[in-house]
Amino acid sequence: MYNGGMQKSTYYVLGLVGLIVVLTMLFFLKSPEFEVAVSDDGMVMVEGVTWGSKPFSVHGVGEDVYEVHPMGVALEDSARVTFFSDVHEMGVFWRDADFSILWHEVETALGTAEGQFVVDARELGSYRLLMPVEVSGDLTMPFDVFRDFVPEDAVGFRMAVGYLAEDGVYRALDWMHQTGGCGGVIQRGREEVYSEVEVVAPFFVEGELVNVDIVYLVEWYVDASGEGCGEAAFEVFGGVVE
Repeated sequence: MYNGGMQKSTYYVLGLVGLIVVLTMLFFLKSPEFEVAVSDDGMVMVEGVTWGSKPFSVHGVGEDVYEVHPMGVALEDSARVTFFSDVHEMGVFWRDADFSILWHEVETALGTAEGQFVVDARELGSYRLLMPVEVSGDLTMPFDVFRDFVPEDAVGFRMAVGYLAEDGVYRALDWMHQTGGCGGVIQRGREEVYSEVEVVAPFFVEGELVNVDIVYLVEWYVDASGEGCGEAAFEVFGGVVE
């Protein structure tokens, strides 16, 4: 009886020690760590807490574009991305991975010194500094044109609209983006197909009505299993993604 009791106690202690070791390893693997990364030219800095994810890094990829990594990962805590510029009236723009020619202006705060522009991001990606431009107006959506591109098995779509600014960069007109799908529900489908239409149209830029190049980009969600509704996927807007 005595030996049996000692053996059980030994197993209990060993099991407890093993549990402590496992919990300690999990803690350190998942423990928060504050990190800072700076681009090679010193123009962009990212800082924040990582939870065992890939470390922060910043890479210049030409034309004043910076990739801030890890890209496409939802961070548990917001990262702060700071841009430094000699020009004090810049804006920070973000690029949509699906519609890579369009740049979206993001909400930006001023840093502690002139020429610092700060973005708090929960998901990192490609950024650049551009001079903000005031634009306004509405455009007639070329739905009739796009109906020629609707895949038969389409179950939904997402449309992005942008214009070509004087600096040669396509800037997104976010308030004109549209979504739609069969029965008002945007289903993701099993694959994506892309269409693009470019037109010249009058638009207000800095309060002046001018002709500008407009681009319409559509990402079709397609389900080849026969669940698509064809053109009907393009007739209902504002659905909810399933």
